[in-house]
Amino acid sequence: VLRLGPGDEGQFFVAGHADPLRRVYGSALGFVDVEAADLAEGAGSWAELRLITNRPLVHPVTGEERPAELWNVGRARRGTADPRDPDGSSLAIWQVGDGVVELRLPYAALGFADPSSRQGVVVDLDGVVTTQDVDRVGIRLVADGLDLVTDGYSWDTWNRVSWHERPKSGIDQLTAALQTTLRAHLEPR
Repeated sequence: VLRLGPGDEGQFFVAGHADPLRRVYGSALGFVDVEAADLAEGAGSWAELRLITNRPLVHPVTGEERPAELWNVGRARRGTADPRDPDGSSLAIWQVGDGVVELRLPYAALGFADPSSRQGVVVDLDGVVTTQDVDRVGIRLVADGLDLVTDGYSWDTWNRVSWHERPKSGIDQLTAALQTTLRAHLEPR
């Protein structure tokens, strides 16, 4: 789920039964607290999309017990991703304007292990991670009493990536700063 609002806030959520963090680092390894009932399909349990950045540990000098450290990777920044816009940001996920909602959805936030072959992540209750074929991504819009279910979205698989370079905004400032620093260190003393 991607919740937009209030205001400029946005947040990805993952259903309990599909949450790799709670299944692997919760029920399988016991690093984070999790209620077993929340992991059942249809339980209605949702959590912010998080990543474990450090396992629980005992500090070797002080003996202090430290819990697992988690990072909310599901925050969704509002803004335009248009590189021609001076206020644009490559970190922007969503924007609303002129009757249009623009979304840039990271494949990982949608639970994909390999989007090129449409392979989704599946985590068993015992923490074993596998993949399965995904034909379509379901899309449902709920807003102001409206509940619209679409046919979803699919894409052709690929095994070659096309790309092109483009200088990002700020490159001129970075170049100038590097030149100034290099000159200062390379000038004879």
